[in-house]
Amino acid sequence: MDESRQGGTMDHPQQDYTHYNFDEKYDLDRVPYWFFGAGHTAPGYPHKPLFEWVWVNHCNRGFRYAADKLSLPYSLGLDFRSYHGYELIRCGLPSEKVKKERTPKFRDGMKPILEDFDALWAQAKEELMGYYRELKAFDVENASWFELELLVERLLALDKRMWEIHMYFNCGPGAAYGLFEELCRETLGLDDKHPLFLKLLAGVEHKGTEVDRKLFNLSQRIKELGLVEELSGREKASELFPKLEKSENGRQWLKELNAFLWEDGWRSNLFFEYETSWIEDPTPGIVTLRQFMKTDTFGPDELRPRLEKERKEAEAEILSRVQPEQRDWFKTLMNIAQKYSFQNEDHQYYCEAYCYALTRYLLLKIADRMVAAGTLDDAEDIFFLVPEEIHKGLADPETYRLQHNVNSHKLQWEENKKMVPPPFIGTVSIEEAGRLLFEGREPLLTKVSIGEVVPPKPELKADLVGLCGCSGVAEGTARVVMAPEYLDAVQPGDILVAPSTSGPWTAVFSLLKGVVIDRGGTLSHAAIVGREYGIPVVANVMEGTTKIKSGQRIKVDGNVGAVYILD
Repeated sequence: MDESRQGGTMDHPQQDYTHYNFDEKYDLDRVPYWFFGAGHTAPGYPHKPLFEWVWVNHCNRGFRYAADKLSLPYSLGLDFRSYHGYELIRCGLPSEKVKKERTPKFRDGMKPILEDFDALWAQAKEELMGYYRELKAFDVENASWFELELLVERLLALDKRMWEIHMYFNCGPGAAYGLFEELCRETLGLDDKHPLFLKLLAGVEHKGTEVDRKLFNLSQRIKELGLVEELSGREKASELFPKLEKSENGRQWLKELNAFLWEDGWRSNLFFEYETSWIEDPTPGIVTLRQFMKTDTFGPDELRPRLEKERKEAEAEILSRVQPEQRDWFKTLMNIAQKYSFQNEDHQYYCEAYCYALTRYLLLKIADRMVAAGTLDDAEDIFFLVPEEIHKGLADPETYRLQHNVNSHKLQWEENKKMVPPPFIGTVSIEEAGRLLFEGREPLLTKVSIGEVVPPKPELKADLVGLCGCSGVAEGTARVVMAPEYLDAVQPGDILVAPSTSGPWTAVFSLLKGVVIDRGGTLSHAAIVGREYGIPVVANVMEGTTKIKSGQRIKVDGNVGAVYILD
């Protein structure tokens, strides 16, 4: 068989799960570079076939949708390939002809975002929540096999639409953010690492804060109901809940927890996979609650009045330094730039977290039916199938047997787990590839997941140099945490050192003096949440988790983006 038809390289052929498999012969023919997307697929954690199929197909579609709808003149959107289950990424750059065609249409494409962002985003959130309400009410146990086929189609349609919404509200407001920063740089001599600019991005409510407040209140109910001793250990939910059921107060608290979970527990520690959610196993939520139990106040609510005051003062100062004829345009862009910074936290709830957790929940129920019919051996095996195979199985489950497909895909996946993906594949230098990647000004790259390149700053004499995510200076004990399941190691007064952070990490911010992350920009989760908790954040230091050891004393200077190892 011609190995090139299977994707990958001639040395490492891979299963043909999707037509987006990387093919060295053809994908490097006219595209000179591809970067490994470690933020979505870490070494040793390749996507399983079903998620890989959905992720690569629908992410690519979502970016194309947004770039076309907005008529972006500088980007065709990010482009993804699968490399043995790992993500490769590049930015599609339009030709001069396409730039010329799109430039006059760009203002019209951006007009709805600039004029009516709040209404558009509210409409998008309600559309997604409508999907979720409908799907949560679906009776899988009593549905016919054909109705289950339709349910799978509905789940795929949800994922496709979710990525269209996600990317439209990334690329549109992200473009406004970029224009505002450019204006500030040219007119006022400051960018989004400047303390004055960062004050513009703090002190605003978003969905992440709302959910964290509910979790904090649940943690305080533990104290009010006299359940601290029961919940202070390290037991898993499956071990803890039977004990709580024995007392009236324990049952009351479990009732309140379950109400929270059914509404807001559609999340998992691993964002980019059909991973076990809090709905299935609330243990990660219990770990989060244990962290909130260590404090008596909810940090963002305490700091909000001060942050709001500083934000309004920063807005007034910036506008006072702008020529009168420019102020309306400055104000318009500033408003969307501010909303974009918090929409980054909103979309994690409404888009990825809810969609993936609910999809997994329903697919497992479908798989239980297939196991009972003898189509599969184990419900988890459904994630080793691609949609075409699932539809085949649902067509006549009592007759079709799909375990041979599952077993074949599992063997390949186990081999993929052993691989260490190359950080870069290309026919140009890595420096030139980096320039091309950032030329498209995609905010997900430059401001969120990867972050801008940090120039050397020898004058700081720092051990690590990164981006200013939140201003301030702090000294404390380093706590290196590589994944959210280890957050129970964090103690009050620590400085968190992590590869990056996301929603499940937020609870520990109330305990921290500062944060250092390997990758991420000024709109990364760590930077946004750090500003709400008023703690210094240095992002994109690249080697924080390898150079710093837990227990060392370190100093974090968020004003200049420097980290010092003190012992």
